[in-house]
Amino acid sequence: MNNNTQLGIYMEYTSARFLKIFNGELKTETIHCNINHQYKGEFTSRNEALTHYKAQQILNAFYKRIGLELIKYNEVLIFGATEAKNELFNLLERDYHYDQIKIEIATTEHLNDHEVKGFVKDYFSKNKVTISSHSHTIYN
Repeated sequence: MNNNTQLGIYMEYTSARFLKIFNGELKTETIHCNINHQYKGEFTSRNEALTHYKAQQILNAFYKRIGLELIKYNEVLIFGATEAKNELFNLLERDYHYDQIKIEIATTEHLNDHEVKGFVKDYFSKNKVTISSHSHTIYN
């Protein structure tokens, strides 16, 4: 874990936007869970239980990938309008690897890119750090 690192994660069911704050700089990165594209035809199949199981496995892998990133941080804010933030938080709460990380969740409306950055800046502004922005997207 790095010192003085903060991370905001704007959660949706098919994407997570990381807003990383280090040395006063805000860098964004988005990862996507391609669940809708990978099993598009299967969600209407007759074997609903198998389809649900496959979808849950994809979501769990997505949450695990997020968890591997946030373990590097001291302070994490998980926020968004969907229940995905709560699902992720519940998984992290059961794993001792995250015991030393301050993790908080917040419910928001659906936010655009500018609002997401503003929300994270406001949340972490208690440290009185000036934050500049950089971003890129990762697709699996």
